[in-house]
Amino acid sequence: MTAVDTNILVRFLVKDDKAQYESGLEFADALHLASSRGADKFMSFDKSLVKKAGKLTHLAVEIPK
Repeated sequence: MTAVDTNILVRFLVKDDKAQYESGLEFADALHLASSRGADKFMSFDKSLVKKAGKLTHLAVEIPK
């Protein structure tokens, strides 16, 4: 089961969190990143997302090999 902090998503949608808004994450990307809490790493084929997410999380962010 995945738990998502809905406050993070609402703040993203209303552009209340300047750092998150300026990060340029799309809604789905923000949802996936928020859902990765507790994971060891975050993987995506989206090179742009990998670059952005690497600046916003403590997780190892990689493109799958």
